[in-house]
Amino acid sequence: MSIGTIALLAVVCVAVIGFGGITAFQRSQQEASMALETVKEFVKAGSQNDAAAGFALFDPIATNQTVTQERVAQLFAEERDVFQGSPELAQDSFTIYRGTNGTTATLQGTLTYLEQPAKRFMAQLRQTDGRWRLTSIQFADSLGN
Repeated sequence: MSIGTIALLAVVCVAVIGFGGITAFQRSQQEASMALETVKEFVKAGSQNDAAAGFALFDPIATNQTVTQERVAQLFAEERDVFQGSPELAQDSFTIYRGTNGTTATLQGTLTYLEQPAKRFMAQLRQTDGRWRLTSIQFADSLGN
């Protein structure tokens, strides 16, 4: 093989690897956006005090184990300040896991309000039928440690 052929092969290999990495990154960002949309829908359901809509966003595995519509209604009632004021949601981190339980993810982010301090959230999600569904969600009052 000539030096030119080897150089051409090296360029092609780098291009293929680079394109694959870019494609994987774009796919991950798309998944993160879809997962964040599920959390936004849950917050919207909470702002409307619609426990049925909030409950519908949970994965069937979670609803068979610990999550009930009554517990969602209780969360909406106990954490009214989380759901009021049309908060902006932003993703801080997103990690996907692929394993025997299917595709799951952890999404952490921040809810930002106009008239109250920001709050952090952490959602566990599972991909079901091409859609991200909640398995759990938690809200924290403080930012930082």
